[in-house]
Parts: sequence; structure tokens; C-alpha cells
Amino acid sequence: MIYAGSCRLGDLFESRRERGRAGLPLMSVTLNDGLVEREELDRKQDSALAPEDHLLVRQGDIAYNMMRMWQGALGLAEQDGLVSPAYVVLKPKPGIDPVYAFHLLKSPRVRYLLWAYSYGITDDRLRLYFDDFSKIPVTVPDLSTQELVGKTLSSWDCAIRKMESLIRLDRGNVDHTVRQVLADSLDSSKVFRLADCTEVVVSSVDKHQAENEEAVRLCNYTDVYYQRHLDRDHTYETGTASQSEIEKFQLREGDVVITKDSEDPKDIGVAACVVDPPENLVCGYHLAIVRPLKGLIDGVLLRAIFATQSIRRQLFVQANGVTRFGLPVKAIESLEISVPKHDTQRKLTGLLLAAEKRWKVQHRTLVQMKNERDALIQLLLRQDSREAIERQSHA
Repeated sequence: MIYAGSCRLGDLFESRRERGRAGLPLMSVTLNDGLVEREELDRKQDSALAPEDHLLVRQGDIAYNMMRMWQGALGLAEQDGLVSPAYVVLKPKPGIDPVYAFHLLKSPRVRYLLWAYSYGITDDRLRLYFDDFSKIPVTVPDLSTQELVGKTLSSWDCAIRKMESLIRLDRGNVDHTVRQVLADSLDSSKVFRLADCTEVVVSSVDKHQAENEEAVRLCNYTDVYYQRHLDRDHTYETGTASQSEIEKFQLREGDVVITKDSEDPKDIGVAACVVDPPENLVCGYHLAIVRPLKGLIDGVLLRAIFATQSIRRQLFVQANGVTRFGLPVKAIESLEISVPKHDTQRKLTGLLLAAEKRWKVQHRTLVQMKNERDALIQLLLRQDSREAIERQSHA
């Protein structure tokens, strides 16, 4: 790689302050997905501003959130659009490739500099204005090498996005199949209150560690919120519990753990099933164990039932609170579920367990791809040899 020499980011970009115009999509910067149309976001963000009160971002520009730039909140525009006037829009100057620049600004070294040049009393109040952004020193190669690097890294990003899309599609297909089978079997299903087919136990084990208690693995709120199944491959936080707490709250094969409290009622009743648990796995605070009674319903299927609209509506109605919401034991026990026949249960459980094994493999592949992409970024943004970059681009 032939370096053009040290420069400042202000030598590579200027601040675009053009007013927006009607007919262009509203866009937002996200940490994980870059610059996206607002209507694609899960939580809608309506704007009361007129189009001309927004900033114009053109294809090839890079927009960033001043308050979160140090965290990597920036995006490369793939089309013209409108962004918040609180953003900074970077217009690339001749000699800098936008795709290369995007990856450069995401790299660990430059991310550190973005933080170092931001101003604020605490991290959550840091701001990076363009004047300070423009002072950050970087070293970039010649334009043809930039384009080669950008093309290589974009190919990896494209492969990762396709893998993520396949995983989402697979999960959606499985969820749809389960919902459809449950709906088709309603006529032959039996309706139970949870109190009649499960035992409900609310945990009181907190994260405080005591010397006179035994060491345990803690299943915490986030473990349940982000996992469908809890097994020995998952990493749990270390904690302590008394012998009586271990006996009462230790998780068993087939248990379903649900979130019991939250600031948002929609986050209550999120469920995960315990499958092949490690030793001394104990249910933590703000969670409830829903333990199926033997022979009535399988835990893997019960977790899926907790995700159905019927249960979600009941949970939303039963949640108590004003600023923080919770479910008392009696409210959980009063939930009504439709339990299909045993042969249907076996089919759905087999489908869900097979899918979970497949998703684990897919997730490991995705993590490996991201790790290799990140290592490649380090190589291509620092490599002195153009030949090495060319080898990577043809790998």
C-alpha cells in the first residue's frame, strides 16, 4: 500500500448544510445498521419538522449523530434523503472513497480518536462537532487502493447481511409454522389455566454475593430476554445463594422462565425454556419459574405458547404498575392456554429443538464471519502491501 501521507479528516470531508426538500425519505442513524429509513425502524420516529427543516444527505455522503459518534453511530448514504438537523452530514472531497472512509471511521483506532476529540462532562453527554471532527489525524492510501479495500470489506458486509437475513427468515418460518399448527389444533386442544398445568415460583435471588452462601450460576433477566433456550453452552453470571434458595429456585430440564417485571409492559412474560442446564443454575430476581406438571405440557412448547398473541394480550392486561410494571403470582397462574394433544406436542417440540440446534450453528457461523471481517479490517486499514490487499480481495 502506498500511503499519501498524514492528513486530517477535514482534508477529506466538508460539512454539507444543504436544506432538505420534499419527496425524499426520512432517515436515521443507528448503531448497528448505519443509515436507514425511519419507517424501517421497529419503533416509529415521527418528525414534526418540515422537509426543508431537515438536512439533505446525498448518495455517498456519511451522516453521523454528534452525541453518539464516539460509539460508531454513523451511516453511509446509499440514496438521497433527509436527516435530523442535529446530525452532521459529511461530503467526501476528491481523493477519498466513501466506502473506504466509512470503514475507516468504524475502525478501533479512529473510533478511539472520535471519542478523544468529543467534548462533554460524561460519556452520555459527549458531542463531536464538525470543527473538532475535522482536526482528527488519519493516514489514508491512494484512491485506487481505497476503492479496492472498500470493495473487499463491502463484500464481507454483504455476506454477513445475507447470513443475518437467512437466520431471521428461518426463525420467522418456524414461528409461523408453530402458530399455524397451534391454530389448526384449537378444536382438539384443552384449555388450562397455568395453575392447573404448571407450578409457578417467583425467584427472590438477587445478584449480591455473600461469603456464607454457595456459589451458583445465575440465570438473569437478560439471559431470558435474549434467549429462547437456556443450556450449558450459554455463559451465565456467577452469584451466590443459600441452600434453601438453591432447593427452591434451581432450574430443571423443561422449566420455562419468564420476565416478571419491566418498565415496559410489552417486555413482561418473555419466556425461555431450560434445555440441558448446567449444574447449580439458579433463577434470578425479576423472573418467575413456570414448571410444567408432568404429562400435561412440554416446556419447549410452553415457551412457544408464551410468544403467541393470545398470551401476549393476557399478559398486557394483567400487568400492574405506572412507571414499572409487574405480574403477581396469581396473575401468572390465571393465564389461560390451549394445550394440543400429545402427538401434536411431540411434533412441535421436535421441530423447535431441531430448529434451535440449527440456529446455534448459524449463530456460530455468523460470529466467525464477523470476527474474520473485523480482523480483515485491521489488516486492510494498516497493511503496507497492496499485493496483500489484492490477495485478500480474491480470497
